[in-house]
Amino acid sequence: MILEISDTRKWINIKDKLPPLHEEVLFYMPSIDETLDESNYVVGYLENDGNIYFNNYGESIEAASIEYVTHWLPLPDAPDG
Repeated sequence: MILEISDTRKWINIKDKLPPLHEEVLFYMPSIDETLDESNYVVGYLENDGNIYFNNYGESIEAASIEYVTHWLPLPDAPDG
């Protein structure tokens, strides 16, 4: 049996709408250094201080200014059962 997955979630531009405070979402941050072809996808949350906080590969909680984020995406609900 093949299940069809319908995902209507869309990336939200940070200029159009900020994520809710204290709610984990997926953030997209393009590379800050133009010489590197790296971008970052991190799960984190926005705080009142204008920073996003995320777990740095299980090592520590890191902070980055929301100004480095271009888009965010709500996380899906947890699976049932």
